[in-house]
Amino acid sequence: MKLPDVRKSEVSRAKVVGYLLSTTHRAGKAKAAFFTEFGFDSDHWEVLATALKQHAMDNDIVLEEKTIFGTRYVIDGVLKAPDGTWLRCAQCVVQ
Repeated sequence: MKLPDVRKSEVSRAKVVGYLLSTTHRAGKAKAAFFTEFGFDSDHWEVLATALKQHAMDNDIVLEEKTIFGTRYVIDGVLKAPDGTWLRCAQCVVQ
């Protein structure tokens, strides 16, 4: 099953810059180290946002659960990095 309304989904600048590419965020800095290794950077945050949206359009949900923050979806698959590497995005979470 695909993410509901995936084509209408948005990946916000705040989520990408303030979390996924933040070298100072407690939970995000490990993700930032990973993503920047393959060419993603906060100056061009839209590149990661677009790659994540494409990831959600190309791959199926493997887990769906209700949380106090809303529905949490887990999507496994690959996404293309700016350096041309295909990254295995296992257990990517969309909430």
